[in-house]
Order: sequence, then structure tokens, then C-alpha cells
Amino acid sequence: MLLLRSEDARGSGFVWVRAAGDGLGVVTSVPTPDSPLRFGDLVGHRHERVEVLRRHGVVVSGRRQTDRVERSGIATWGVTVLGASETDLDHLGDLALARGLGADVWDETEAIRDAHAPTPGARIPAGRPTQAGVTLGLAGSRQDVEALMSDVEHDRRYITFVDLREMLTEAGEV
Repeated sequence: MLLLRSEDARGSGFVWVRAAGDGLGVVTSVPTPDSPLRFGDLVGHRHERVEVLRRHGVVVSGRRQTDRVERSGIATWGVTVLGASETDLDHLGDLALARGLGADVWDETEAIRDAHAPTPGARIPAGRPTQAGVTLGLAGSRQDVEALMSDVEHDRRYITFVDLREMLTEAGEV
């Protein structure tokens, strides 16, 4: 996995990509709606290092995006989850991955982006929030996303999803 810095007129941010050939990668994270990229996009990248960030004691090298080669057309959803621990969020992410869906903790994504803003001394929080409401980004069809949430709520009855909202349609509209 590579950490990729994406930039356009709307702003910049970081996304995780899986290598898909020389200089190509598929976005595996669910970027926030203000990102120029979305889950499943095929992107080109340069092999130059642009950022190095330390997360949970691990050093991760970043690469710079050059262009989007192919838009995924996969819808992006925002939802708040209540009562979830870090283990629960990991479980949700594993279920999403197994179903070909995307799932990311957007609160953590914002912290990564903010840590790279030109603010001296910015730091990334040590861990994800637990128990309180957490904002998630999910990617997939409405039917698949709702089925994922229903299955998680059934398996872990103390978890509740509220305020599911479509952030980007399959056509890329907000």
C-alpha cells in the first residue's frame, strides 16, 4: 500500500492506494467529499517521496498523484456510528473489504489532513475515537452499504448507525 497525496483546485489530501502496475494505483480508502479522488479510482503517481508521516510508530512514505486515469463511479456515503470501539470499526472495515466496499473513519482522515496543513507542530492523534459518535465514509451502492450496516448492527447490537447521507453520487455529484 502507498500513501498518495492528491491535489486539485478544491484542495488536497491523502489516500491509500494499492499498486496496480508501474506508476498506477487503485484508491482503497474512502476520501472525504472535498477530495479530488474517490474509492476505486485508478490513479497515476510519481515515484518521488513528497511526505513522510509517523502514525502509531510506523513511518509511511507518501507519493504525489499525477492524474486520475479512470473514475470508479462508486457512490460515497457518510454515516455516524454510535457505540463502536476500535475493534468494532476494524471488524466493519474487514466486512466492507470482503464485500468489495470501502470503509474509512473520516474523523481520522481529517486528523491526517490537518497534520499536514502548514501549521507548525501539528500532530496526528495516537488512536481512533471510541464509544462516542464516529463519522465514517462508506463506498458502494446504497443497497450494499445498507446491508453492511444492517449486518453489523445485527452482530453487534450495541452499535447504531445514524444519518446515512449520500456525499457523492455514482456520477460524481455532491
